[in-house]
Amino acid sequence: MKTLGQVLRSYREKKQLTTSGISRRTSIPIQVIEALEADSYNQLPAGPLVRGYVLLLAQEMGLNEETALALYRRDVESTASTPITNTPKRLKKNRNWKQYIFTPRFLSALVLAVGLLFGSLYATWQWISLSQPPSLTVTAPQAQEILTSPVRVSGTTSADNTVTINTEIVAVDINGNFGYDLALPPGERAIVVTAEDSRGRRSEEILFVTVE
Repeated sequence: MKTLGQVLRSYREKKQLTTSGISRRTSIPIQVIEALEADSYNQLPAGPLVRGYVLLLAQEMGLNEETALALYRRDVESTASTPITNTPKRLKKNRNWKQYIFTPRFLSALVLAVGLLFGSLYATWQWISLSQPPSLTVTAPQAQEILTSPVRVSGTTSADNTVTINTEIVAVDINGNFGYDLALPPGERAIVVTAEDSRGRRSEEILFVTVE
């Protein structure tokens, strides 16, 4: 009757898989897979852990799990004269720490964590940008300036905003610039410039000037 190692090797070869390929798919160390296929149970970790590896390999390769465990128990009992010890020094020396860290599960978790981080940062940036009032800068006139009518009022905002100067809606060019000649009677006057975006958010600047 075939040993567990022979059966595992046979199923693996039928699926045209390498030991390194099975190791990547199951996160089982390649040394453990090779030791199982060689029936070298004295080079394997403690029994409960090995049984878990046997079940994973059986699931991956389509082998009946009960059959795999039965073969494992039979083969272990036949080699009972050789104690099954913890991982020997030879295996420890050959272990590659990258094999345990860069597993498919670890990489999937890492990608998910990075995706969640960037998603939360993007959502925060979106929330901040959407909660801010529209930009508005009035470049002329200056506060407390003494002028003659009409007063040239100019500034910048976003190209898709609506600008109102006092009660007059003024045009905004594709670069966000606007300008309007505002007729004002003599005296101290207030100039109210408002920019409103498509969401109804508003920015406002009030300038007090003196008209001669």
